Order: sequence, then structure tokens, then C-alpha cells
Amino acid sequence: MEGRYIYCVAEDGKDVSFGKIGISGGEVYTVHFDGLAAVVHDAPAVSPDCRDRDKMIDWAVSHQRVVDMAWKMFGTVLPIRFHTIIKGGADGLEQWLGQNHGELRKKLSRLRGRKEYGVQVFWDANHVAGRLADSTPALRDLKIKAGAGTGTAYLHGQLLEKALKCGMEKEAQRFFEDIFKRINDVAERIVVEEPKQADQQRQMIMNLSLLVHGGRYEDLKEELEIVDRMDGIAIRLTGPWPPYSFAEE
Repeated sequence: MEGRYIYCVAEDGKDVSFGKIGISGGEVYTVHFDGLAAVVHDAPAVSPDCRDRDKMIDWAVSHQRVVDMAWKMFGTVLPIRFHTIIKGGADGLEQWLGQNHGELRKKLSRLRGRKEYGVQVFWDANHVAGRLADSTPALRDLKIKAGAGTGTAYLHGQLLEKALKCGMEKEAQRFFEDIFKRINDVAERIVVEEPKQADQQRQMIMNLSLLVHGGRYEDLKEELEIVDRMDGIAIRLTGPWPPYSFAEE
């Protein structure tokens, strides 16, 4: 059965051909309905074979590339979930646009003038642990006793390790709440992602996707520069991107 693979939807009325930049070299173009433009390529209306991991990664990269190009062209786009195929050719796609017209318009309105940014917060765990051990009286006392070379030094070392673990968890929570509050005052919406593994020197303690109005970008940078100056903390800011993380809201 004939279908249309859909990458994203924009508010536009002109015909656009992006060329053979789609998945597997598909010819990407726009289909219109009442002020909406769907960015698509022709595709069989069948489920993909997901067993080839390398192929799926290549398709996902191609999908994102098309959405990025459409975003730069139209200014605001609503990214559609990876490997969404509307059955029935151009007529089926126009019918889908008509049935979902109100909701698509509403989502595009919420995203207009907004961009997505990624913010990862790292800390030097050894540095933070050392600072806690030296600045907290109870931990400092355990550290002294653990290094005294007495018969109870091992026991005090074990107690220090457990106390430090608890202290680090509280410190991470304190950092999270403080940083989140700063960013929350700037971003319209925030998605908290799972932290990723960094390297031996530093640990990721926050991984966020932010939806930010174009006029608040400098405010975001200013807040992140304050965070970046915190003892033992480092910031990575990525983007801007099309609002992938907020398209389903």
C-alpha cells in the first residue's frame, strides 16, 4: 500500500522540494492542507525491519537532518515521531492533516519562536568529596581518625566512606534544586533526562532539555555562567535544536 513518511509539520502554503535527502535517499517535499505543510517522502505503508541496528541509526540521523533543514526554512516546525507513515498517498495525508488540524495548529502555536537547548551539569566528584570532608566538622573528625594509624583507623575509614556517600547525595540534591530553580525562571518547559556516563574525572549530575523563547537565550546563558563558576561544577550547553523533546506535549 502507498504511504507518506512524515518528518514534521509547519505552517506554510508554498511548495518546497528538499531533494533526495530523506531516509534511504527519499525525495523530500511538502504536502499542504489549509495552511499546514507536511514534510514527507513517498514510502510503502509497511512496518520497518528494526533488527538492523546500524540501519536504524542511519535512518534516525537522516530523519533528524530533514527536520533540521525544515526548521531552518520555516522557522517553527512540529517534529513527528520517528518512522511515522500515513497510509493512502497524498489523499490519505491530506485527510490526516484535516483530522488533526486543530491539534497541530495548537502545538505549533505553543512552539512558535521557541528553541530547544540541552544542558548537562557535571561535577568533579573527588573535588566535591574532598571539600565536604574538610569543611564538615563530623566528616573532618572521621578523616583525621581514619588517617591516625591506630587500631580503629579502618573502622573510622568505613564510617567516613558511608558518611561521605550520604553527604554527596545531599550535596547533589542541593545543587540540583539550586540549578533547576535558576533555569526554571528562564525556560518555559523543562524535561529531566537520565544522566549519561561522562568520564573518570567528572560525573554528570543533571541532564536537561529546555524549551526557551528566543528572547530569553541571553538570560539562560547568564544563569548558566553563574552555575559554571560554582566550585567543582562545569556546564555544557548544546543547541539550539528543533523542539524534539516537546513535540508530543
